[in-house]
Amino acid sequence: NLPDYSLPESIEELRMREHFRAEILLLTYYLILLIKKLDIEILNECLKKENQDWFLKQLSYFLAGSHHLPSTTMKNFLEFLNNKENIAKKKGFIDYLSINKANEGLITYLERFRAHL
Repeated sequence: NLPDYSLPESIEELRMREHFRAEILLLTYYLILLIKKLDIEILNECLKKENQDWFLKQLSYFLAGSHHLPSTTMKNFLEFLNNKENIAKKKGFIDYLSINKANEGLITYLERFRAHL
């Protein structure tokens, strides 16, 4: 059983090691950067009700990859989402990377991440 816990109003109130707090801030930065770089039409397509679960899962891979290889992940994730067929067919980001022979280290890292989801 998990203890009763609610998130505090601000990140400064989170009781955790500074390393984790810094990582949350960094991932927030990458998320904002992604949203700024995404075409609004693509973002709206990803946020449609029928795509939301798929998008959130792909977003988790983006954030994990951003922790490991930020610029490579950003470049590949934007290319992945800019292909509307990937959204329509709900293709997986890791599968996209594997087919396109992107960074093998990134693929390995994300496959380990997926195994722990």
